[in-house]
Amino acid sequence: MNKNFVRILISISFIISIYFLDLFIFRKNYHKIKKIQELVLQYENKLKQLKDKKDAEEKVKLEEEEKEKLESYRKQIDEEIIRIDKHIASSPYDPSDIKQIQWKLDMLADFYKIIKENDDSKDDKIREKIGILKKKILQFQLREFPILRISLSKIIGSKLWGNNIKVYTYGDGSRNIRFVGGAFLNNSNKTTVWVDYMDILERFRFKRADFIPIEGYDLDYTYWNIEKYQTDDKPIDKALKTYYFK
Repeated sequence: MNKNFVRILISISFIISIYFLDLFIFRKNYHKIKKIQELVLQYENKLKQLKDKKDAEEKVKLEEEEKEKLESYRKQIDEEIIRIDKHIASSPYDPSDIKQIQWKLDMLADFYKIIKENDDSKDDKIREKIGILKKKILQFQLREFPILRISLSKIIGSKLWGNNIKVYTYGDGSRNIRFVGGAFLNNSNKTTVWVDYMDILERFRFKRADFIPIEGYDLDYTYWNIEKYQTDDKPIDKALKTYYFK
């Protein structure tokens, strides 16, 4: 018999024996492998269940936090409605104190900040409460601004009294302010007073400022319109921050 042929037979026999040995080992360990696969699958399912449970708990937690926020916002708006009701019913402030009358504007700015933060709320109750607050603030503004302008004119008048300048409001809603005094025969004095007070006049929604040297005479009669004049029903966008006449 050819030696090469013998070698080939031996090699084939070896390969066949290895194959059947592997098959034997595989069959012997098949159940173990299957068990391991089952354990891995159980572990993965357990992990998924834990993750789903955690996600569900997190969702519940977020929903509870959102619910608490809504309740907090509703309570805050209710408190602001009560607060504005108190101020509508009475005006507990000293009209001769500039800080107190400016505080009125700051208070209104706070109300509008709350409105801006909640005006587009998805909660129906909050939007309903914001609507009520808006109406009450409008009612308050329409009543208070004319009073505040008269108070402010008196405060400015007391500051300019030493210069023999008289100050008062006139017109619908006391929207115009008039400065009267001999000092205004000099145009530079008109400009000085105007520059000193134009900012606060704008904040209190005056429409126009007159400067007259002699009341009853139209000698060098001068007036400035407030460029950024706003009607009393417009929202107040921010607090004053700066207090005049410290």
